[in-house]
Amino acid sequence: MAKRDRDVVQSALTVLTSAAMALPGVSRAITPPEKPELSFRWEMYNEDITSEENNNAQVPFNRYDIDAYYFHLVLPYSEKLSFTASMDYETMSGATPWYVTRNNDDPEKAEVVLTGASVDDERLDVSGSGTYYIDEGALTVSGGTSREEDYVSLYGGVSAALEFYDKHVVGDIGVSFSSDKLSPTPSSIPLPIGDRRVIDASKSSASLYAGFTQVLNRISTYQMGMSYTVRTGFLSDPYKEVAIIGDTNSLQRFTEARPDDRKQFAWTHRYRLYLEESGTAFHGDYRYYSDNWSISSHTMDGALYRRRNDILLVGGLRYYTQDGADFYEPFYVGQYVEGNFYSSDYRLSDFSSLSWRVHAEKEFNGWTGIVSYELYDVDGDSPALIDFDILSVGFSMTY
Repeated sequence: MAKRDRDVVQSALTVLTSAAMALPGVSRAITPPEKPELSFRWEMYNEDITSEENNNAQVPFNRYDIDAYYFHLVLPYSEKLSFTASMDYETMSGATPWYVTRNNDDPEKAEVVLTGASVDDERLDVSGSGTYYIDEGALTVSGGTSREEDYVSLYGGVSAALEFYDKHVVGDIGVSFSSDKLSPTPSSIPLPIGDRRVIDASKSSASLYAGFTQVLNRISTYQMGMSYTVRTGFLSDPYKEVAIIGDTNSLQRFTEARPDDRKQFAWTHRYRLYLEESGTAFHGDYRYYSDNWSISSHTMDGALYRRRNDILLVGGLRYYTQDGADFYEPFYVGQYVEGNFYSSDYRLSDFSSLSWRVHAEKEFNGWTGIVSYELYDVDGDSPALIDFDILSVGFSMTY
């Protein structure tokens, strides 16, 4: 069941920045893999407790937990062709925000109503790609499918990379698409009259990316990329509601309603610097995002990579800030108007976050052990916002 807060979770479960280009150099040559490589990672995502001050039940509430298992295989086939295969499996359980309402004792305060510990789901994602290498470039075709109890997604893409100026510049361009089908599970509890949960729905997306990587000198590179994505169809969350407070202080609940199109633009900058004297590499990233829902965001990310013999240590810090959607409110005051947009989803609110992460890799005979930990703190006006942490353990091996 697609009840989980997909955008935040997926962002949180993204693998830490690759150690490639960290040590001992920062070059970006397009070369096929020389040996098969197998990697596995287990991640435990754990949200903090929602305090009694922020939820309608007025008792501490356990939130969402996810156990995720990731498998990745790289297979060189020839000097000009390689394949990759990936499988991701996640199990999810706990409580998630349902809607936000006004506190009876303090009309200026909002409090979240949670689903209770009834959310229990699993997701399986299988994907693959093939890359064909030419003298100064590569072409990649990829595709996959993701399935949950009430959600099926098919996706794919084509990308190309070319080297210029004696391999000092690499240009990238790519297109991708997805087609999703939703069949929300009927509620096990009575729903209000205004709840219009869909039975079947669909959505799709198409994205274009273009960018380049420039070798500045033998110890530093700069990368810039831009992407434009168009999403159409049913973009609301079928399980989330909004509370509307009437003139007589009455409360009505309705299924949230979002626009059926979303146009998203992102502009990313990455800088890599290798400090030879200390054997340390610095990664600095910045990303600007905006869309036609009036959401804009800034992400700043910095990390230091240090290798000592067969051990790689990484420490990183990420800051994120976001302006909310123009139709977002924690709760609404007035009358429901058919055709208007309503959402109290905290992912569409104003908020900022700060996350710290540490990452370590240890090389053994032919394989590498990996462990990482991330702690996420968030601040904003939605009572549904939540801190979380992620523990990740895994390995990779070549043979």
